Amino acid sequence: MATIGLRQLGGMCRQIGIALRAGIDIRKVWEHETRRGSASQQRVAQRVLDQVNQGESLAGSMRSVSPFFPALTCDLVEVGETAGRLEEVFLKLADHYDHMLKLRRQFIGDVTWPLIQLGMSIFVIGGMILLLSILQPNTNQPFKVLIFTCDSQGLFLYILTVGAAVGGVVALVVSVVRGWLGALPMALITRLPVVGGCIRTMALSRFSWSLSMALNAGVDARKSMQLALRSTHNRHFTSQRKLIDETIVEGQSFHEALRKTGIFPQEFLDAFETAEISGSQSESLDQLAVFYQERAESAAKMLTQVSSYLIWILTAGIIIMLILQLFNEFILAPYNEAFDFLENG
Repeated sequence: MATIGLRQLGGMCRQIGIALRAGIDIRKVWEHETRRGSASQQRVAQRVLDQVNQGESLAGSMRSVSPFFPALTCDLVEVGETAGRLEEVFLKLADHYDHMLKLRRQFIGDVTWPLIQLGMSIFVIGGMILLLSILQPNTNQPFKVLIFTCDSQGLFLYILTVGAAVGGVVALVVSVVRGWLGALPMALITRLPVVGGCIRTMALSRFSWSLSMALNAGVDARKSMQLALRSTHNRHFTSQRKLIDETIVEGQSFHEALRKTGIFPQEFLDAFETAEISGSQSESLDQLAVFYQERAESAAKMLTQVSSYLIWILTAGIIIMLILQLFNEFILAPYNEAFDFLENG
């Protein structure tokens, strides 16, 4: 089953949130969804409605059609159901996915032209390897373009190298976005400049918002913390669930439990400690969620710019290396050979 697109998901969450805020029953809301959107979206909505009618929770019903709905959506819907603030969750999810769509469009728009140029340079190099493999005389030392010999074997290695590089980058991005990487790889990625900051701040924003919502609804401390950690969808954070839970069971405060993990920023822990001492956890966590969301937005914009610059640099590097090699191969080397011939007679 295909995953719902960001635009469709944002629109669905907004419609559901508005309807719930207007006091419409959840079954009526999903009944309306069975008549909206694409055919696949209508079928999924009908399956969710059937599960709800059978007494299943909404979060459980949405998980039953996995992977149509992202895990983040299902987890936060569970928080909303537990906290009794389901309409707020759907409206905030709508804002979140609309914002993600905007950032995606901005990112794609900014890196499209550099990617086209990189693709053209890769295509030109492959074409040169192919052309020279046809035109050059049969020798024991065929010409080279970069590190690839201009023959069938060199062309195959070039295609294999480019395919492996593109596939590796795509696999890494998808794994990070979907939370497939383990705790150690995510810990290493969160330490990277720009990229790590963007991932970490988005996770902290979701953590703050979910924990605030659960605590405000009177959910017990242990379950609130588990829901909040799971909502980060970052194994660097979720790997600490057992340690945090054991610390809370011992009677220690939230900020002490989080500090024990050693993965939460000092400024976050200080703000959390102040909120616990003052008894304003929910309000402070809401403010922290907004603060880290704004930081995540700034980091995402910086990530877009850095990605564009890196692609430009990579493209320029390939072209410069190619020019220098061709200059040496077709101009400098023949000149040196002719000079040596004249000198040695």
